[in-house]
Amino acid sequence: DVEVWLRSSKKANKVNKQLVAINNGSLKGTLVLTTAKNSMHMYMPSFKKIRRIGSSDQSGSFLGTALTPGIMNLTRYSIYYTAAAPTVSGGNTTLQLTARGADAPFPKIVLTVDKNHRPTTIKYFNAGGKHVITEERADYTACKGKYCTAKKMTVTDHSSKITSVMKLKKASINGKLKRNGSAVKFSKRELG
Repeated sequence: DVEVWLRSSKKANKVNKQLVAINNGSLKGTLVLTTAKNSMHMYMPSFKKIRRIGSSDQSGSFLGTALTPGIMNLTRYSIYYTAAAPTVSGGNTTLQLTARGADAPFPKIVLTVDKNHRPTTIKYFNAGGKHVITEERADYTACKGKYCTAKKMTVTDHSSKITSVMKLKKASINGKLKRNGSAVKFSKRELG
């Protein structure tokens, strides 16, 4: 099980803060905190230390999954990317996103959204223009007001042939941080 807490910033140029807590397996108790553009920290209980995740390579595998630190750090696309004119086909809109600068996790992203503006497919490209990762989101039934979350997210790394599937069990808006002392201490100042 993985729990994710997200605190949105009302400022368009600010990164949303995010805490990811892994609750089972050999990584139980591991916490990953995103606080700012290209700023991620990880707490691993076996080492009892907080380590900064380097921003030099945001495209490598994260903890053996198809996710990358770059994907996890993308809580707001407008900070890193500009969009070309959209194309519309069959009720879906496709946007070509181009990196604003060298600190963007990927040089190019192709983002497809449904008629309700919810992402359905996100394709990530490397500096050579090669399509390296595909993220698919499905079953947007976890909606509360104007906020929706896909119940299923599939991420495929085409280079390593790794596919990771994440399924949402429960969603809440403005939920409280109900974790052990490490998670609260690790994130209290950043997530509030």
